[in-house]
Amino acid sequence: MTWVLSVSTILNMWLMGNKTIAGPISGLGSQVLWGIYTVNTRQWGLLLSVVVLCAVHVRNLRRWLNS
Repeated sequence: MTWVLSVSTILNMWLMGNKTIAGPISGLGSQVLWGIYTVNTRQWGLLLSVVVLCAVHVRNLRRWLNS
């Protein structure tokens, strides 16, 4: 699972750097995977970053759609 998380995060950063709408969308998908990982491994400290990054990706998606 950690390989999938790493690849999804790297892909997300690449897409965000290209300033495409796929960036925040893939970011939300990546956070879903991180959320699953957090719950399954009971690493509750990661939950804060999952919630905050979801909010950031939603914000970025809204800004993209309103521009």
